[in-house]
Amino acid sequence: MRNGSAKMVRFKPATTLFGSLPFTCSGNAKTCSLRFTRNGSAKKFDSASRAVEVLRRNEDPVEPCNADDSLSIAIVDHAGLSTKFIALEPGDNVFVTLNIEENIILSTDDMPCNSETGYTYSKCMDDCAKEQFLTGEMYDRENFTRCQIPGFQNVTELEPCRDLEQTNNVLWKYVVAALPGEQLESCEEKCPSSCKQLAYKYQIKRELAWDNASLSLINFQKMRTVTTQQWSYGGLDMAADVGGYVGALLGISLLSISHDIIQRLRRMLQKQEQKWIRDSN
Repeated sequence: MRNGSAKMVRFKPATTLFGSLPFTCSGNAKTCSLRFTRNGSAKKFDSASRAVEVLRRNEDPVEPCNADDSLSIAIVDHAGLSTKFIALEPGDNVFVTLNIEENIILSTDDMPCNSETGYTYSKCMDDCAKEQFLTGEMYDRENFTRCQIPGFQNVTELEPCRDLEQTNNVLWKYVVAALPGEQLESCEEKCPSSCKQLAYKYQIKRELAWDNASLSLINFQKMRTVTTQQWSYGGLDMAADVGGYVGALLGISLLSISHDIIQRLRRMLQKQEQKWIRDSN
């Protein structure tokens, strides 16, 4: 039997709220920006923060936008493969207020989880899919040329993509092949869920910005709730209860035996006393 207990913990300064926020900057707006605010302190994302992956050749997320560009952001659920996307249209200022809760679950034989620091289910699945993309026979059967699609920029075994059309084609085949069938099952066997999971709750507010567009991520939490799953009736508790019951039963038995012995002794003494009285008379 398992239950959960909750507590509040203070944010660590180096806490990473997002493992990956893929986004491209553009639209018909003159400028596009992405900001994160914690406790009233705003900070622009850049590639060095490792919190944002910019999917374009120029990795500066704050620059003039082209007419054919678009801007989107993804809140990645590390406990699964689902991702919530927030679209930013030209002329919008979007404010996303976040609240984060942490859940720590138990690892059991029927539902194992990985408790290693920094481990996430989504990253494990992503790494597995990428490895199969580089070495798997499934892509060899497709008979297409692989190239450095987003996420593979540092893979020296792959050539850079020639143009946007090739990038889109290879990326589409990678996504389609990575999800269904044997490949997904193989990765799921290698990737248990994480024992430490973050749950994001957010509210979105939009304001008209005319010829500009911006997306602000705001988190006012100085502390967050951590729910820990634990055994409500463990082995030690069971042993203590059994020992207590056995002790109580033994105690009752000893009392009963002692009472019976005392009663027998009393009767023997009474008979002996009566005999002495008769003999004296």
